[in-house]
Amino acid sequence: MRNPFRKAHSRVGILLRIRVAPELSAHVRFFRTDEIEVDVSPEEPRGQSALDAVCRFLRAVGRRLGKPVVLTLENARDRPLIGYDVATDRLVRIAGHSGQ
Repeated sequence: MRNPFRKAHSRVGILLRIRVAPELSAHVRFFRTDEIEVDVSPEEPRGQSALDAVCRFLRAVGRRLGKPVVLTLENARDRPLIGYDVATDRLVRIAGHSGQ
């Protein structure tokens, strides 16, 4: 049987919404089998507790998959902010980002 959702799936991916903290959710998109995109809604609360929750989430995903994980600005894959480094088991600031 032909899959009627195949074409739509290839264009939009699959979306999974995860609550990473009581006040913060992440939107996880699976566009390809070898890449996961995660963004955090800009409408949700900000501050140190939100940043800590995002960092815990990135670290947990990286540890579980045994792969590096980077956080970028939405639709800006070429501008990573921070990343999880598998070799050091730490979150690191990505060199070259000006913070703008």
